[in-house]
Amino acid sequence: MFHGTALLVERDSHRRDALICGLSQSYWAILAVSDPAIALHCLETRTFDLLIFNVDLLSSVHWRIAARYVQQCPNVITIWYNGSSPSPCYQSHLSERGGSGSVQAIIDHIQQQVALHAAQKRKHLAEPQAQATYEVPVPLLVDPYQGSVFIADTVIKVSKGDIALLRCLAESPHQKASFEALAAVLYPHAFSRSEARELIKARIHYLRQKLEVDPDKPVICSIRGFGYALRSPVAFLPEQQRR
Repeated sequence: MFHGTALLVERDSHRRDALICGLSQSYWAILAVSDPAIALHCLETRTFDLLIFNVDLLSSVHWRIAARYVQQCPNVITIWYNGSSPSPCYQSHLSERGGSGSVQAIIDHIQQQVALHAAQKRKHLAEPQAQATYEVPVPLLVDPYQGSVFIADTVIKVSKGDIALLRCLAESPHQKASFEALAAVLYPHAFSRSEARELIKARIHYLRQKLEVDPDKPVICSIRGFGYALRSPVAFLPEQQRR
């Protein structure tokens, strides 16, 4: 089973070759380099699932860059090691100098981290995900004669076509209108569903940009394969009640 791509930074050729062999047997694709500067360039241009660094090769500048990459990519499995046993924590590892860490110890530690990462991922997928929720939008008050929509204290100027689309949505059952029905209020010709969708989606997009200041409070929602729904209650002013 292929695990992913690994970046190995090790100058000692014997240890590097042994790690490459062990990782290959564990189904990792490995990019091995001996120069930390090359490794950091690789981090800027590629994506890795596993980072294995001999911290003895890293200057303070190299370390800060590598640490920033790890912070930006929290799903990356990171192994830091030097002459002693491997550790995922650089600071604690500095206090453990003096041992002669074996390649097998590093491989074993990598496998432990991979197993832990996989278990955490399975747990996350098994947990119920929060459903996207929207706040109830405020009602719309439409003045067709002035070409205005009132949302709370905000006045938005709209076109006659925009008002026709809003009226079609508001007067449709459950305020849901098909692509064809919306296209019919703007164009005199009959269209297929795919043609109507292409004609309407740009008009609805611009109308939503006018009406929806907050993306968490959508006024119009798309219905895949059907058309659009109007979430806000809408009232149209008769002429004698115009503001």
